[in-house]
Amino acid sequence: MKNIALFSVGIILAGFGAAWLNGSPTESRENPNYVYKEGITLEQKDEDVFTCKVEVGGILSQDLRLEAKDRCLKDKGYKLTSFPIPKCGPKHVQEGFITPETPIRKPAKGACWTEGTKHASVVIFPEAVE
Repeated sequence: MKNIALFSVGIILAGFGAAWLNGSPTESRENPNYVYKEGITLEQKDEDVFTCKVEVGGILSQDLRLEAKDRCLKDKGYKLTSFPIPKCGPKHVQEGFITPETPIRKPAKGACWTEGTKHASVVIFPEAVE
């Protein structure tokens, strides 16, 4: 029983560690800090987020690193949402629906987010699911 409990804790910590290294620990269920810049594609957002992560990679403090990454993205013209966005369920994400050319749009209430690339998420709107 003790081994099972330690294994479960290890999985939770491994998941948190992966999110921490990714620079976005809040994206596990809700994404209160979804960044968007209208008029670009997912491919461009991925490149911008990656560039900002590299720029702030040497900062040891997680809080400072996240703040510096947010400032970097703001300097590139990105905006933060003013409300949390829930993670999409499997029924929301259709295979082949998200491509590098997927446009980045301003989120609206009722939208959900999903991973689009290794570095960038994308919102899916309710009408896309229906």
